[in-house]
Amino acid sequence: APGLITQFFGVSVPMMFNSVLYFEPGIRLYASNVVLDSDNRAVLSAVETAYRISLLNCEIRPEIGALFNLSDKISLGITGAPLFTFRIPIVAHDYDDGSEAMSTVGQYFLAKARFLSLYAGGLLVWHATEKVSLEVKLGTSLPFYHFWDGEDSAFYNWLSIEPEVGFIFSF
Repeated sequence: APGLITQFFGVSVPMMFNSVLYFEPGIRLYASNVVLDSDNRAVLSAVETAYRISLLNCEIRPEIGALFNLSDKISLGITGAPLFTFRIPIVAHDYDDGSEAMSTVGQYFLAKARFLSLYAGGLLVWHATEKVSLEVKLGTSLPFYHFWDGEDSAFYNWLSIEPEVGFIFSF
């Protein structure tokens, strides 16, 4: 089975519109592996799987949310965004020439806007100092493209739950 935990690396730029509303565009990178099934659909796979294709996933998430101050040190918030996940095939393992398989995987994720999901989440911010805060966020990406992609798969196929921990530096 594919690994349940994926490590993300990312940056975002939170900007407050007023005392409650904020905008936080961000980009995250992570790796995953897929195999092509008999219908040429990309299916998540474990790193040990033969004929797998390694992907570099680039997630672009322009979040809009509301942040509510509970005290001088603690804030709670909600957030949402369209989520654009571009999955780029980088290595085809166990193939003599994996270019065709990598092309098929790349086309699969671009076809029918399978790169588009919705993100929703909640967050807790601890304002440690005036210039540094710790943010803990829990969100999910909902692959709503299953409504139109014509595949007979559950809506939670490619759904992810994304816990995040980050630092906010104010200037």
